[in-house]
Amino acid sequence: MRAIVAALAGLIGAAGVATAQQPAAGRVTYATETVSFDNVRIAAAPRGSHVLIGHEQGTILLDSATVKEASTFDATHTVEFVPTAGSIQRDIPVLVRRMADGQQVSDPFGVGPPIRIGLSDVVILAVTTADGLTIATHDGRDEANSATRTLRIHRSGREAPLAVVELRVTPQRSNEVRVAVSADGRRFAYVWDGTAALVDLSTGAVRPVQLGERNTAINAIAFTADGARALLLTNDGPLLWLDTDDLTVSTAIEPPKLTKRFDTAVHRGGAVIEIESRRQRAFIDAATGKHVLAERGSSTNGFLLQFVAPDLLVRAYRGRMGKVALYGAYRHAAGAFKQLYKQELEGLVLGTLQVSPNGACLFYATTQRAEVRTVATNALLAKAAETHAPLSSAVFAADGRRVIAVDEAGGLLTIDAPVACHGVTRD
Repeated sequence: MRAIVAALAGLIGAAGVATAQQPAAGRVTYATETVSFDNVRIAAAPRGSHVLIGHEQGTILLDSATVKEASTFDATHTVEFVPTAGSIQRDIPVLVRRMADGQQVSDPFGVGPPIRIGLSDVVILAVTTADGLTIATHDGRDEANSATRTLRIHRSGREAPLAVVELRVTPQRSNEVRVAVSADGRRFAYVWDGTAALVDLSTGAVRPVQLGERNTAINAIAFTADGARALLLTNDGPLLWLDTDDLTVSTAIEPPKLTKRFDTAVHRGGAVIEIESRRQRAFIDAATGKHVLAERGSSTNGFLLQFVAPDLLVRAYRGRMGKVALYGAYRHAAGAFKQLYKQELEGLVLGTLQVSPNGACLFYATTQRAEVRTVATNALLAKAAETHAPLSSAVFAADGRRVIAVDEAGGLLTIDAPVACHGVTRD
């Protein structure tokens, strides 16, 4: 752990000098010339305020704007940014699972006191909304030896769980719990064994969703930004809208043929629906059914398809032969997705493909080089200086002034970004 902190101090010192004058775009600064980080993992908070650098000896939480240490964790089993739901008000807490004392939720962002959960509990969601912190857990017991699984819903400010739901385990099924929280913090939803229910987060009341004569299973659920509706992802039928007040169900759209749909999201106030399946992700216009797809690719270099601005999305995926990767941008308007450009690259590392917080810049690395380009036109803005080894993962800092990256040799480094990338304006 001392080696990590020493290397981090070197990176902070270099970053401090850089802020005194405008650095040259593409300049590379390593945390240390002598100490490498073995088996490093890097993760960014959803809105970019913090970055986690995971290491065999522990984990560092960095403030991404200053590249300064916010916290360090010793002897952790896993440390990760937990799943999000809806339009959160700030970056969510970090989930810390400690070997020494079991599982608990740490709160470095000042949301409130930690919510302790049982040693056998598994956290499946933790999200900060306008109305506080919601954490969902299940008991994690061996399904083969238990007829039920207990779902507990915790809220900040409460010592006891707000709601406890017993879920019956079905033999030879995945029995996976999928959950979501509305952005206003009023409702929690869960999907289990093809059924769904809403939980009122003020009272703890549980209301099952009834599909009537529709003979289909529900795989996932997602709230709209205002919380008035939720999208139900079915196993093989049309997608359904759920009115979250009276629980009436109506047909949203017949989606494209996707095998084994397992997750969904809603964008642009319900105008665009996202579906993730076993091998693909699709963005679908809810009114016209027109869509754009990205294929998953390999397990280590998968696909990317995400909105980077209110009407602009980036697509990246590995070609069918695996040697060439493709990326491009689309604009959503008038019920369609217009492709702005498509670029083929050999050796593109999809884990490095990142969009700046203001939505203007695209950073990527191949096995030979790293570049920053404009999202809208693909114009070259800067080339990164040579690194010690090809990059394996990267993330923009919260203010867009630098890219924080890890190379294949385990080196931790920053790359100064062009002025066009600075700032936070992305919706």
